[in-house]
Amino acid sequence: MASEVYSSLPMDTASKYIRLIELLPGREDEPISCIFHCSALGSPDLEYTALSYTWGDPESPKYEILINNHAFTIR
Repeated sequence: MASEVYSSLPMDTASKYIRLIELLPGREDEPISCIFHCSALGSPDLEYTALSYTWGDPESPKYEILINNHAFTIR
């Protein structure tokens, strides 16, 4: 699952790019849906809030969200 999400937005590893995730609007009864964007570090119009995706107890409940229409498991 995770490899499909990352391979859907390949990056040039020789350059300083990061993947940004955009949370899409939705209803409470719908799965959380997001889109990956690739942006160059240092771009003047680049705005984001940093977020760790490795927090929490590994045994905590897991949830499935959609990133670029691919299922992705989070805690």
